[in-house]
Amino acid sequence: MTRKKFYRKVFLDNILDIPANILMTAAFTILGVLINWRLIMDSFLEPVERVNDFDLLQTIVLFILGIICVVLGITGIFNSLNEVRIHKVSSNEVLKRKWVIIENALGEKIYREEENYAKTAISTGHWLIKTGDLLIFLDDNHYYYNIQVLNLGLKGFVDFGANKKFNKEFKRKIETEIKKTFINNR
Repeated sequence: MTRKKFYRKVFLDNILDIPANILMTAAFTILGVLINWRLIMDSFLEPVERVNDFDLLQTIVLFILGIICVVLGITGIFNSLNEVRIHKVSSNEVLKRKWVIIENALGEKIYREEENYAKTAISTGHWLIKTGDLLIFLDDNHYYYNIQVLNLGLKGFVDFGANKKFNKEFKRKIETEIKKTFINNR
């Protein structure tokens, strides 16, 4: 497998998820804007004397709901685009040694689909998001990887920052193993 094929594979694995997530997040954003627009316009058009406590509570709850929809929609768009982001760690180790480093970082043996590519399920240890898929591609100078968290077995944009956290954590583990290897080989 080449690096270009790896990038294409990550993108094609998510080809239906990305537009679906963007449409869903756009719908949340539009819904939130419409709710708040309606509340603002109604508050200008309705006389103050006619507003009672129930209407005020209802308006506050709907306004908060609208804000939540907008925030969820906007963050969801960014999270949807991050699902296909490829992360990279530089290393000049030989291919066989790189696989040993990855297996040490994960604490388990990995089944490789090709000499320089593997896709494996990982346990995240997160309280809400338990599993994920790790896609790894190795070349002479780098580790390339993409982690896709699975929430209840489905990929989605609401991951509470888990995707970003796991990518950072995996990168830290690989870099730690590379340093150990460098120290041991001196």
